[in-house]
Amino acid sequence: VALAAAAAVRGTAANGYITADSCAGLVPGPQTRSNINFAAGDVVSNLSVVPSSSSDQGVQFCTWGSAGLQEVVDVQGYFAPAAEGGLGLTVATPSRVVDTRQCWTDPLTEVERCNQRTAATTIMRIAAPAGAEAVWVNITTVQALANGYATAGACSDMAPGPQATSNVNAVVGAAVANTAVVPVDDDGTFCIYVSSAMHIVVDLAGTFAAGGDLRFTPVTPVRVHDTRQPA
Repeated sequence: VALAAAAAVRGTAANGYITADSCAGLVPGPQTRSNINFAAGDVVSNLSVVPSSSSDQGVQFCTWGSAGLQEVVDVQGYFAPAAEGGLGLTVATPSRVVDTRQCWTDPLTEVERCNQRTAATTIMRIAAPAGAEAVWVNITTVQALANGYATAGACSDMAPGPQATSNVNAVVGAAVANTAVVPVDDDGTFCIYVSSAMHIVVDLAGTFAAGGDLRFTPVTPVRVHDTRQPA
């Protein structure tokens, strides 16, 4: 079984990286691959698909950090054998579904907004492609007025106010992006909460549904490209 987890790094004292893997796949000392990099003082996030294994304490996976840090891990879902059900992935032609720097329309209220930052503590509602039970999207926070975060999820699961999880951080003066797999409600929409005023850009990469084209097959993590090394 592999778990999809979003990791956030906070308050780091030095530059470094985090590697996530099954606990048996991590050995003491520097690792041969990484899932997220950080600089001192950074708050950064990334989505990873991480192998897991069963133990007498349940299904687990592990992370290794090269420097002291505060680490946050949010589990978004998991992969299991097709016989157990679940959803298949259909890759879509990449398309931009929302960019609040341009004009976009709320699918519920049908109100159009143009070049307006999403206000702090707002929950945006976004239309998903027909038939999608979850979407694979890239979310970018842009021109934030204060540092914060954005959380994506099913609208029915998202209560007003600060969220317990996050998908991407927002940093004043920077555009920050992360990919996410987001559940879709029965009405064909999903939501994004922002903790501070910012522009939001959402690019669709694929959809998940019971009849999706592709099923996930995990591999042992291996570094396939590193321009710092000789060919």
